[in-house]
Amino acid sequence: MEKKYQLLYKKMLTEIGKCWQSEKPDKDKAEDCFWIAHHYCDCIKKIARKEGFSGNDNEINFFRNVKPQFVCFLDYYV
Repeated sequence: MEKKYQLLYKKMLTEIGKCWQSEKPDKDKAEDCFWIAHHYCDCIKKIARKEGFSGNDNEINFFRNVKPQFVCFLDYYV
């Protein structure tokens, strides 16, 4: 995974971890984590739209490897 996406992924995991350490009920934690994951999915989409892809290999890598690592958290918290 490219460094820009790795940094976002680490930030997302850190925020989700902090969320689960809060004193809120589990239902509220799960909802907050969903919105955290949603925010980071939007971030990677914006980067992909803004910068584009330098070739087919990079585009395939994004949709096959990068995006699923973020989207799986949306699916999990739904």
